[in-house]
Amino acid sequence: MDVSITRQMVTDQAHHKELIAAMTAMGEEFSLRAVTRDGEPDNEAYEKWSKQQIAKTQFQSLKQALKATYVGLQQGMETPNQQLAKLNMIRYKGGTRTYDSVATLFGRIARILNGFNHENPPPTNQTWQE
Repeated sequence: MDVSITRQMVTDQAHHKELIAAMTAMGEEFSLRAVTRDGEPDNEAYEKWSKQQIAKTQFQSLKQALKATYVGLQQGMETPNQQLAKLNMIRYKGGTRTYDSVATLFGRIARILNGFNHENPPPTNQTWQE
């Protein structure tokens, strides 16, 4: 079935029923909403909307400018996972100072804990060496 939509169907209110029938014949969901205004537009609503848009634009532009130029601490700009990835633990071994990341520390602890089971429990009254 050949269905065509004309400009007259869209612009002329008398032909809107034909437009709905054409859209239904094509199998498309369609709802026609007519918007009519009685009187002049609300100036207060426009002013409120306009101020909100200006504030959002100013905030975004300030955020972009600060992000490009700010050199100081940026802890609040990172997610907790990013902050955890940057953590380092100081470890002293044989008088030397080394730094372990959270992933390395977790790996060391996991290797130690994997060595223990029911037959080989961890020591309870001794200190252990790696």
